[in-house]
Amino acid sequence: GVERSLDFFTDVRSTKVEQLRFDGGSEEVCWLFYSPTTKLQLRLEGVAGLIGGVEAEQAWERTPVRSRSAYVSLATPGIDFESDRPPDTSDRIVSEIESERGRDNFQIVRTCVRVADILYLRSEGHVRARADYEPSGDVSTKWVVP
Repeated sequence: GVERSLDFFTDVRSTKVEQLRFDGGSEEVCWLFYSPTTKLQLRLEGVAGLIGGVEAEQAWERTPVRSRSAYVSLATPGIDFESDRPPDTSDRIVSEIESERGRDNFQIVRTCVRVADILYLRSEGHVRARADYEPSGDVSTKWVVP
């Protein structure tokens, strides 16, 4: 079957990795997107897990140095910073070789989508549909009362 997935890169020290817990290797998650221009809301539900190994290494290699800088911070991302001024981020201005110190902090979180729910917020009455993706690759779609 076709795998439907959505990835994001994160720092393993971030609170979102802790919040997702990944105790059993994966965690139920929900992504929510909304476009005020089209008035479409898309909700994707699935199971998220950490991706490492060769795939994470290849993603790191494709990541530009300016983006790698997000993973080289000496301080843990998301912690409170007690000051009247924002934290200094000069430690993130790095060369390609220096950027390698961020490799151990780089992680991929992948959500395998099981349900897609789309809601069109139209003035004449909302329209909603749902797609359920089976591990076999089969898809069942249906209209849903908004």
